[in-house]
Amino acid sequence: MKKIKKYFLGFISIVFIVFSLSSCAKNPGLYTWYGKRVNVDNIMKITLDMGEGEREISVPFSLYRTLFLYYKELIPETTVENGKERKTTDKERSDAAKELTEDALLSYYVLMESGRDLGADVDLINSTDYIKKYKDSVIASADYEFLSSYDGGREAYAEKMLSEMLREAGMDSEYFEYSCRRSDFEKALRSAVAPDAADYADSHYYSMKQLVFEYDFGNAESAEKAREKANEVLSLLESGISMEDIAKKYDGASLNDVYIDLSGNIVGSSGEKSESLLRYMSALEEGGHSDVLDSGYSSSSSFFMIIERTSIDDDFICGAEKIASHMYTYTDAGTSSYTPHYLKYSAFIDAYTLNMSMIPADVKAYSLISVKSIY
Repeated sequence: MKKIKKYFLGFISIVFIVFSLSSCAKNPGLYTWYGKRVNVDNIMKITLDMGEGEREISVPFSLYRTLFLYYKELIPETTVENGKERKTTDKERSDAAKELTEDALLSYYVLMESGRDLGADVDLINSTDYIKKYKDSVIASADYEFLSSYDGGREAYAEKMLSEMLREAGMDSEYFEYSCRRSDFEKALRSAVAPDAADYADSHYYSMKQLVFEYDFGNAESAEKAREKANEVLSLLESGISMEDIAKKYDGASLNDVYIDLSGNIVGSSGEKSESLLRYMSALEEGGHSDVLDSGYSSSSSFFMIIERTSIDDDFICGAEKIASHMYTYTDAGTSSYTPHYLKYSAFIDAYTLNMSMIPADVKAYSLISVKSIY
């Protein structure tokens, strides 16, 4: 009996040690309940059949893991059942995170494969280093003198800005790369579906840059100061300095990209409309700027502004989310009909979604996936 008890206590000690070790910080991956790391390359298999034979696509575990870790943080730890709040179980959270992950994966591969079939450069998008691209854009947009004096230099500043952006967005670098890649797949598909997008946009929208000088409505002194700043900036514009350079260096001037349709609807806003802005825009040639204009809003966000009409090209229209969403997602402003680009785009998405399915490629590894097993 003593020997059995001794062996039992020894077993308990081993289990305790295993759990203690498994609770320590783990390397990224999938783990068993007792802490052993599972080697898995492709976790899911997608089948696509558009009438020309089945196409199989392997989904790497690394991508599944990236999405799962992101979505599991969105699952609430409590739920309401029969009018009472209770804690969600690990299984409930795991099932919900799996569902969100797999829906996102199907949407991702629909964009990739439909774009590929229409001639989009999918391989280029897949090989793009988006972290480097972001850092390069940070360095390019920063003031040269500031970067020269920054402790640690350009790379240190870019790394700092990247970390801050990821923290504020609530994502890690892997999810950021996925998000950028997905966005580029979407832009490539938009462009491939509707090669006439630039012509359509050019005849249905105005694009502008807007320098804004806010003042407190009803406060004459505040309004006068804002007008003086606007007039000073107007002189700088007329001397050849760009709006971008002015916004970087001139205190009190903020720069916005604004898009407006032919009905005066401000694209991307919550139903805002400005016939006066439409009138100003239609009077300008591309590259031309206005005089100092008063927004005329009777609110605390009143402002003076200077606008500059900008051109619209194919890359711009498919990359400018506000216009692209308006063209490819929403109805024409003021009508009940969809834009032709929405109809083409949604038809492709629907067709590929209906003909795409996904199952586990590694059933054993898939069965282990939970909020407690992926790190």
